[in-house]
Amino acid sequence: MLAGGDLLPTARRFADSDQLADAVASDPSAIGFIGLAYVRAAKALAVGDAGAVAMMPSSFTVTTENYMLARRLYLYATPKPRTPLATELVSFVLSPQGQTVVRDTSFVDLSVALHDGAPCDLRCPRSYAQLTAGAQRISLDFRFRTASDDVDSRAARDLDRVVLFLRAYPSAKLLLFGFSDSAGLPANNLKLSQRRAQTIAHELEIRGIHAATVEGFGAAMPITSNASEADRQRNRRVEAWLVQSK
Repeated sequence: MLAGGDLLPTARRFADSDQLADAVASDPSAIGFIGLAYVRAAKALAVGDAGAVAMMPSSFTVTTENYMLARRLYLYATPKPRTPLATELVSFVLSPQGQTVVRDTSFVDLSVALHDGAPCDLRCPRSYAQLTAGAQRISLDFRFRTASDDVDSRAARDLDRVVLFLRAYPSAKLLLFGFSDSAGLPANNLKLSQRRAQTIAHELEIRGIHAATVEGFGAAMPITSNASEADRQRNRRVEAWLVQSK
């Protein structure tokens, strides 16, 4: 992130997030790394990578993990916790009530919402631009376990969140678009992106939700470079869009 360079010896470290944000806000030449909930009077910056569009941090870009610096918070519990309080805590955090607490404290929650799609640029495949015209994007992307078509731990729960959310839109059309990383042959990547989109369509189908359109776009529109395995993992995704009846 620092192009291989080291922090200057004069760089200041802060144990308090609010103090860091206030120090950056008071110095036009300063820059810091802070959680979105602590930006305060400082200015948040768009972050990009080679071959990808720079994005501003927002609840939408963090929830979809399109913002490069978005990070997941993991909760771990043993198969048989010593106290039921551990299981109750995890269950509460993942519940709608727990996510409301997350949102009320200015952190990014996992609640599902609709957002108007960003205007397509030259990177957009023509069919993608046509299909998303007038559609709204659901505020999550489905991702998969490494080298697998199996959804990861978050996506497994997001499937149920989407099903619950779509109950309010019984006549809307669901669109699923798969993407891959750029490793390998373009034809293989196109097939893989299609297969991933079909995986999500199948998982939703068995939950009673039918996708009107299921399409793959290969390695098009990367959200980050494909320079590392972590980057490639972020590009392997399925977007969900909704077209509401007029």
